[in-house]
Amino acid sequence: QQESSYRSSHLYNKGMYSLEQNDIEQARACFQESFSLDSDNVDAVIELYRLPGDNDYRQDVQEKIKLAFDAANTNVEQFEATLRN
Repeated sequence: QQESSYRSSHLYNKGMYSLEQNDIEQARACFQESFSLDSDNVDAVIELYRLPGDNDYRQDVQEKIKLAFDAANTNVEQFEATLRN
């Protein structure tokens, strides 16, 4: 788990560097892999959303954002349940 998180962070940073170099496709690949390794890395999915793309691309990224939001919401609900017990 921790190794995946480190790798995800590395890929996110590599994606940001690729953006600075104006290499959109490399940035997209890095952000996608970053998010697939760690779905808690919402920064990666936000950067994916900011990249240029057609409507199908935007819809796919919006689905990823919804999945990340739902997972975070579930984690909060589980944490709150443990506090009540």
